[in-house]
Amino acid sequence: MTAPGQPLDVDKIIALIQAEAARRYPLGQASAADIFPAKRKYALEEFLRLEGNAFVKAVHQGLLRRDAEPEECKIYVQALGAGSLTKADLLLAVRWSKEGRQHAVKVAGLGRLRRTRVFERLPLLGRVLARLDRSGQRRG
Repeated sequence: MTAPGQPLDVDKIIALIQAEAARRYPLGQASAADIFPAKRKYALEEFLRLEGNAFVKAVHQGLLRRDAEPEECKIYVQALGAGSLTKADLLLAVRWSKEGRQHAVKVAGLGRLRRTRVFERLPLLGRVLARLDRSGQRRG
């Protein structure tokens, strides 16, 4: 690469990394399984730290044990980007879908989030919880 004492050539390093990635994962052949390993139990943060396409692919691979269909992926990424869908909404919908229930993958923290969402939908309790949540955000 470079001689000792010489500055690193960042462009050369990036080119080497890209070449190795292309060698390992030829275009169109890498699946989410290569990036997001299948386990029986995940922490919620393992999903939430991802963004966009990587998040959608990880949700499908982790919870449904399959790659997301390209059109499915596109729709979810657009909805997440537009703010009409949250990461939590997608995780809850996929995990408790018919297909998600068949795989029954555990996600620590997702059950609590699901219960909270159920309570938020109740007329009186939902308003109280929303008000408490807003007041907590102001203090933080």
